[in-house]
Amino acid sequence: MRKIRIPTLVAILILTLGLSFSIVLTQQKQFFLPSAKSQNIPKDVKISNITDSSFTITWLTQDKADGFVVWGKSKSLGQTTNEETKAKGYTHSATITNLEPETTYYFKINSGGDLYDNDGSPWETKTAPKLSSSETPAIQNISGFIVNALGAPATSALVFVKAGGSNLLSTYTSENGNWIIPLNKIRTSDLNNSYKINGQDLLEINVQAGPEGIASAQIYAEKATATPLITLGQTYDFRNLTTNQNDSLPKSEIQGPQETNKQPKFDISGYSTSSPSSTVSIESIKEGETINTTSPEFFGKGPASKQITITVESENPQTGTVLVGTNGIWRWSPPSGLTPGTHKITLTYRDDNGVLRSIVRTFVVQAAEAGEPAFEATPSASLTPTPTSIVATATPSAQKTASPSATPAQPISGVKAPTLILFGTGLLLFVASGFLLFAN
Repeated sequence: MRKIRIPTLVAILILTLGLSFSIVLTQQKQFFLPSAKSQNIPKDVKISNITDSSFTITWLTQDKADGFVVWGKSKSLGQTTNEETKAKGYTHSATITNLEPETTYYFKINSGGDLYDNDGSPWETKTAPKLSSSETPAIQNISGFIVNALGAPATSALVFVKAGGSNLLSTYTSENGNWIIPLNKIRTSDLNNSYKINGQDLLEINVQAGPEGIASAQIYAEKATATPLITLGQTYDFRNLTTNQNDSLPKSEIQGPQETNKQPKFDISGYSTSSPSSTVSIESIKEGETINTTSPEFFGKGPASKQITITVESENPQTGTVLVGTNGIWRWSPPSGLTPGTHKITLTYRDDNGVLRSIVRTFVVQAAEAGEPAFEATPSASLTPTPTSIVATATPSAQKTASPSATPAQPISGVKAPTLILFGTGLLLFVASGFLLFAN
């Protein structure tokens, strides 16, 4: 009988350990290094803009990703809402609409093709109760402009705004760095009542732009209608801006004519200015005028580098911020086409004394027919200098939906390179032990 030598026993032991080690590595490879897909895990998930029929979900990812929200009135979910932007990015926002008042909704986030939940359960939130009536706020919109550290517009940055006793509001910056948040649906923090915002309410503004950085600012509501420029990476205190200390914003505004003039003039009377260069005017349209295009270009005059916030109030309000060029001319076009009907354009800016001023025009959009000019001929409405740089944004439209693919609730996977190295080590041990076994 052949005796089993000690080296043979050692070889068998090595063979067993190597094989076992290889199997363990193969099955448990995720424990060595974090998954590449962990870069897509939603972080800093926030719920904002809660009303009786909608709410907004925002989140961040470490790497660029696309995604959508899977939601429903039960934990089985079943409905989907896409992000507000189609391009992959670090910041994400999706608004769910057409909901029922005082109803709990559940949701998960599909990021980069994988479905994520809140530590094993869906996130959940509850819509606000329906209000019997709502008042038009004294301040209807707040807006501003965000740039990165190099001075370029911060695109798709998340902007969050909150007053002391209000719910959280949010929006996206446009491709030109603009942002606007309507205040007509702002609620108290418990969501049970409309929040009556006044000029002296202190607003907290927080900006999140992924790897480009963050920013924050404090500003009184009456000055936030045209918030000064915010640069990522900075913290601002705008409370000391020169302003009228009255609570009621309209007291510091100068309104343009509200009735049709028989002899239209584009100079707005009533400004308290030290020189004509301090005034801002709109030259392209007169009060009550009918225009024959749904994509008009508005233009006018003003002091060089003056920042003007322009709002077109209609069914879907649109706003933008424009800087007057060195030639004294500003130009702006609504980013989305206007619907036929009556609209109102409001120009808001601060004069040399820091007082908020506004110019208002009401006009009618009529579908243009072949051969008709965009505006009715007006001798004074003719400016030829080159356009200035314009920044604009629009209220997001209704979101499309998509069907989620079959993905795990919490994806876990490993990084291939180190796992293969460790697997190879086990395989070498397996071969070496086999050689020793047969050599003996």
